[in-house]
Formats: sequence, C-alpha cells, structure tokens
Amino acid sequence: MKLSECIGPYLSRRRSGGLLYEKAEWTLRAFCRQIGDVPLSSVTSQHVMTFLNCAEISANTWRAKHSVLKQFFEFWTARGVRSTMIMPPRPIAAHRPFLPYIYTRAEIRALLQALPLNQESRAAKINEKTYRTLILVLYGTGAMPGELLKLLRQDVDLAKDFVTLQGNRMIQSRRIPISSDVRNLLHRYLNSTWRRSVSSAYVFAAKSGKPLSMRNVGDSFRRLRKQTGVVRHDGARCGPGIRDLRPTFAVHRIASWIRGKSDLNRMIPDLSAYLGHASLAATEQYLSLTPVRFREQLMKLSPQRRRRRWRDDPALMKFLTEL
Repeated sequence: MKLSECIGPYLSRRRSGGLLYEKAEWTLRAFCRQIGDVPLSSVTSQHVMTFLNCAEISANTWRAKHSVLKQFFEFWTARGVRSTMIMPPRPIAAHRPFLPYIYTRAEIRALLQALPLNQESRAAKINEKTYRTLILVLYGTGAMPGELLKLLRQDVDLAKDFVTLQGNRMIQSRRIPISSDVRNLLHRYLNSTWRRSVSSAYVFAAKSGKPLSMRNVGDSFRRLRKQTGVVRHDGARCGPGIRDLRPTFAVHRIASWIRGKSDLNRMIPDLSAYLGHASLAATEQYLSLTPVRFREQLMKLSPQRRRRRWRDDPALMKFLTEL
C-alpha cells in the first residue's frame, strides 16, 4: 500500500471513537508530501528524522509529531502491512524558563509595511486589511490570537469602547476597555468596503468568508516574519510567532509605566485582570523581560526573585526606574 492510501483508513478508525484527529491528519499529510507517496513498507527512520527536522519547530511540537507518526506505524505494523520500524528516539525534554519573544516597535512597523506583498501571495487566505487589523488589535489589547479569531460582531461595543473576550481553559473570559486608537481601527475595518461585502458573524474572516483558522494565521505570519528578517538570537529553537504579540503588549505597557513613573504596585494587578490571568504571578513574569535587552542585568540584580517579590528589591526597582 502507498503511504497516501494508508492515511485515510487510519484516520477513520481513530475517528470512529469520537476523536477529531485534525492535527494528526495535517502531520500525516505533510509527511507524505515531504517524502513522497512511497510504499508504506519502504518508509525508514531516516525519512522520519528528515521530516521532523526539516523546519524550525519547538521541542513540544517535535515530540507531538513524533508521537503521531509512531502511532501510525504501530497501527499498520499490528495489521501486518509493514514490519516493525525503529523510530528515532525522542529527545529528553530540557526545562527552559518562560521566554517569549518581545518585538520592538521598529519590528512591528516592519511587519506591517511588508503586509501588502505578503498577503498578495497565492498561499495567503487572509485579506491584507483583515490581517493588518488583527495584528494591531493583538498588539493593542494583549488578547490571545484564538480569542480574536472567535470574536463575534456582537462582542464588539464601539459605542462604549468595550470588547468581550471569551477566554479559554487557561485565560479567563473578560470584558475589556479599548483605547480610542483600537476603537477607530475596528470601526474603519468593520465599515470597510471589503468587510461589508463578506457575510460572517465573526469580526475576522478569511477571503472566502469562513472563520479564520489558527493554522492560516500562523502560516501567514511565518512568511511575513521571514520576509522582514525578524529572528531571535537567544538560542531558542522556535522563531518569533504571532502569539508573542501578547507578551509584547504587556512588556511595552510596563515599560511605559516605568517611564511615566506610575505606581507598579497598583498597575500590575490591573494588567493581570486585563490579560485574564488567574494569578498575579503570571503577569509578574513579564517584568523580567522589560526590556528584553536588559534581561541579563535584571537576572543579576534579582537572583532570588522566586523567594522575594520584585517590588521588594530596591536595587531592581532603582534599575527599572532608570531605564
């Protein structure tokens, strides 16, 4: 049997138990495209390694794809279609601290300037105006991309400058105020000729009128990032992504409060509620990233930050106020 002929029956069997297996299907189809539609019996562990290492992905994604392929081959081995294959070993998971990428304002401007060319690509399924608005609202509110993709027209109250975000199992649902810039941006977008021609209950829709998928949004952003040459130099395996606009919003907000000499003891809890964090600690971790180029100095200034609160460290607070 050819590789492509084995994918359909395998997915059908898995889905018969009520599982969606959407990501697994995407992984198997991508694997087939990568190595070619060869006989299943001729697939080797080298084919698997080539596929797993062909793109810049996180360790978690690497292990998830490895697991999908392992289950797929075990399924057909148990049915005698192919002999046992030794899967390449999974790497030992190394603990890495929370380390999102914080975009500079210059990088965000570069991303926006490259949008016209990026969205003209045949692979782009998102209108330029839609994607520009999506990026700016993400940066202007700190919302999760998934929250904005689920945003309905009825969730946007431009008369009172509020947006209702549904949240998820990790982020609390909330009704947040928006700035005049974000309000005007959404008003122009929702009343644009292109958006009025699309019939959709969702605020952000694809060119086809269907709701945007996270895959399409992520793929488009990766192309955009590569076009603008935005890369990270801190040794992290996964490149900057659209999800990093959320911590960028938080860090830029904290930096502006520091420059304005605002009371961080009052502002940090407000920011935590605005972002939908269940605990204040989830927001305080952004403080060590303000700004990203000073992370090493901050680490030296507050080596015991896990045992002490950041606002109780005089040296750290003095350093932050002088940024």
